[in-house]
Amino acid sequence: MTDKKDTKDVGKKTSSRKRRKKEPVIGGVRRAMLKEAAGAKKAWESLIKNVEPDSPPYNIHMDLKTEQTIEHASFGIGFVVSVSTNKAEVLFEEGVKKLVFKR
Repeated sequence: MTDKKDTKDVGKKTSSRKRRKKEPVIGGVRRAMLKEAAGAKKAWESLIKNVEPDSPPYNIHMDLKTEQTIEHASFGIGFVVSVSTNKAEVLFEEGVKKLVFKR
């Protein structure tokens, strides 16, 4: 019989820790903060300090971009945290809301 050496993983470094993906930071706020109500409120308070007073009023036909501020009739001033084809996640004082746009 011949001796078979275990050549599996030869030369590879193994690590017990998994690499974390870099967490998106928007306006200095980590995305994970937005998942909890207290974190979202704290994030909103941090972001609102840098908002210019002339935020455009939200309407369903407007184009939204990440890090843009808007003023919603019901929710107040919001900060766009993510945008997909026709939906955006906007951080308001009471939390993250999904808004439709470009219709």
